[in-house]
Amino acid sequence: MSAPSLAPTTPNPLAPAVVYDAIVDDPGLIVLPVTVKTWLRAVLSGCYIAFGGLVAVAVVGSSPALVAWAPGLARLIFALVFPVGLLLNLSHGGELFTGNTFRGAAAVLGGKATISQLAKNWAVVFCGNFLGCLAILTVVLASGLFPSGSPAAAFAQSLADAKMALPLGETFFRAVLANWLVVLAVWQASSARTATDRFFAVWPPISAFVAAGLEHSVANMLLVPLGMAVGAEGLSAASFARFLTTNLAPVTLGNVVAGAVIVAGASHVAYGRRRTAGV
Repeated sequence: MSAPSLAPTTPNPLAPAVVYDAIVDDPGLIVLPVTVKTWLRAVLSGCYIAFGGLVAVAVVGSSPALVAWAPGLARLIFALVFPVGLLLNLSHGGELFTGNTFRGAAAVLGGKATISQLAKNWAVVFCGNFLGCLAILTVVLASGLFPSGSPAAAFAQSLADAKMALPLGETFFRAVLANWLVVLAVWQASSARTATDRFFAVWPPISAFVAAGLEHSVANMLLVPLGMAVGAEGLSAASFARFLTTNLAPVTLGNVVAGAVIVAGASHVAYGRRRTAGV
């Protein structure tokens, strides 16, 4: 999910209509025919988001006293560390499902892609992101970073348990709010002309969604299986299936609604113009 950067000569690069045009007309548009490169970028993207989650869990999980006595501060520290994942995605050009819900829908609404192309891209990128997260999970478990009984393992398990205990309705609406902020981070990054611009464009909204306790599908592909795997019961087929149905499914749906309907839909009405489909 590379963020198209505007040339320095572009007038007022932060104007919403200019940013929207840059996203829809990006020559590297994410809904173009899916290739092996798309798969690879999707897997890498999942790895990068997993890195962000891994570091956040390791840092906060190693501070049990902070979690016990200042849970709000612990959540803030977690949130401030986590955005490294999206920054790596935008810098290296990964294909991130949650960002693609917005960019792909904007491309369809703008006449740059078809619904079938969009559906294929979403399916491939979602699976690629999941594969990347599971690959990092496998390496993490083999590395011994979360030994049984350690504070970090206990924190990872508590995080997974909390996510799995949410009612479906709450999970869905937390996912809507989460991806609303994520795609706005992508929007802001699309106007960035330097790496510094991108850093300050991405960090606040991503930290905000994490600090608020919202739900992001790709992040959960690492966080929930990790917590289950290092917990007392371990990661089983039954627990993994429960994760898919009670957490990942409603979170994914909420993320799609935010990216494709709320942000892409509203942006198209406010700033869009119909292009001639060239795909």
